[in-house]
Amino acid sequence: MEDRETEIEYYIAQVDGEICGVFVTSDDRKVSVRKWDFRRSRWKKLESLGGKCLYVSRTGMFAEACGVISGMENKIYFNKFRGKSGVLYSLATRMYHSIDGDFASRYAYGLTHVEHGSWIKLSAL
Repeated sequence: MEDRETEIEYYIAQVDGEICGVFVTSDDRKVSVRKWDFRRSRWKKLESLGGKCLYVSRTGMFAEACGVISGMENKIYFNKFRGKSGVLYSLATRMYHSIDGDFASRYAYGLTHVEHGSWIKLSAL
């Protein structure tokens, strides 16, 4: 990676045929999303998820088409909480936000992390 900050969390998954990673650095909990460039053998930074949102946990990561109308696009949903409210990271604002709207910060300090949580993707029957 171009930035040589120390990663303390990383999540890797295939998204639309591309290898993508979410990296959280230790310095001030910055989040970056990157895709693997096979030609240059390095990570390329992504500024947008293109109408998708990511759900990440220690047990896996997946992308979902969220659509611009829903307001969920370009967001990364972690297994993090502030009180009883879930917390997401917005690529548009480069900030963490609580689902209930009571919290916004560039830093993830003071948040509770559910170590063994998982996301479940439901499909139509």
